[in-house]
Amino acid sequence: VMSDCPLSFVWGFRRPKLVLSSGLLNTLTAEQLRGVIEHEAAHHSRRDNAVKLTLSVAGYLSLAFPLSRLILRWRAEQVELVCDEVAAARTSAPLEIAQALVRVRRAGASLSGSLAASGFMPEGAKSFERRVRRLVSLADYPPSPERSEALARAPRAGARAAALLFAITLLTVSALAPLAVHR
Repeated sequence: VMSDCPLSFVWGFRRPKLVLSSGLLNTLTAEQLRGVIEHEAAHHSRRDNAVKLTLSVAGYLSLAFPLSRLILRWRAEQVELVCDEVAAARTSAPLEIAQALVRVRRAGASLSGSLAASGFMPEGAKSFERRVRRLVSLADYPPSPERSEALARAPRAGARAAALLFAITLLTVSALAPLAVHR
């Protein structure tokens, strides 16, 4: 994408595409860009877009909508930490990935006065700090390749369990209080 704003994200469900902006390519070094690409590749291999869509729909259909939004926000942050760990293990350069986060944040803030709209970029300051600290700690204690590749796989068992729990909850509420859904 031709844009000065540093962007990176995986787009699509069936055949996802990696989208990078020219601003990102101009902002990062080759090693940092490799870390960003590995991070986004982890999202692709985990099928995070499809899982996020499914959980978002379930959250909107849930009677506990405000609570489900908090849970989805927490899950999104955990997914970013997992993808950071996978990228750090694949590149053996967690400090480069941390520096890429800092550069993307600075470049996005200088262009628009706010954070860049990137899948690689965390939403809040606490999330940003947490990710950078985690990447710095991975420089001292690198993750094992087995662990990172296990994290890179799609979380099928967890998705099935969440779908089953949601279905049971919805059926229980519908059976015990059918009119509560309409209030």
